[in-house]
Order: sequence, then structure tokens, then C-alpha cells
Amino acid sequence: MPSTKLSNDQILQAMHTSMARSLGEVSLAGMDFFADPHVALENPTEYTRMLQAVLGSGAELMLREVIDALYREAGIEPVPGSSLKDCMNTIRPR
Repeated sequence: MPSTKLSNDQILQAMHTSMARSLGEVSLAGMDFFADPHVALENPTEYTRMLQAVLGSGAELMLREVIDALYREAGIEPVPGSSLKDCMNTIRPR
């Protein structure tokens, strides 16, 4: 599948789907209150910090799942060790 740039809606949907698989819809709704995924669109570093505050040591695993899902949604092989900011810079139009 050729790579493509993702719209904000596509990014938010991929994030939601990935996180709901791990947390469940009810838990995800509660977490979204404290870590609004829209923040990731404009400031992925801040969103990462917010997830760390909410999930503690589990944030790293959750972020890895989200980042991998975003790369896959864009048709790109996930990049090991990339940050959410790196991912957003790759999958979003400039």
C-alpha cells in the first residue's frame, strides 16, 4: 500500500481505535477527559506528557501502539523508537 498523508479526522480515528482496543471505550472516554487527543494534533510532545501523567509507566506502551497504528494507517512501516512528534511530522501534510 502506498504511503499517504492523513487528515486530522483520520489521525484522531486511528488513535481512538488503537487506544480503545487496549483500554475499552468506557476507560478511553475517561482518559480523554484528562488527555484530550486533539492536543496531539498541534502539540504531540504535550500530549505525550499528558498521557504519562494519566497512565504512568503504561504510557510508553500505549504510545507505541498509537504510533504504530498511525504509521500503518498512513501505509508506512512503523519506525521503531520514533516519538509521537516524529510520527505526526511524517503522516501529516505540511
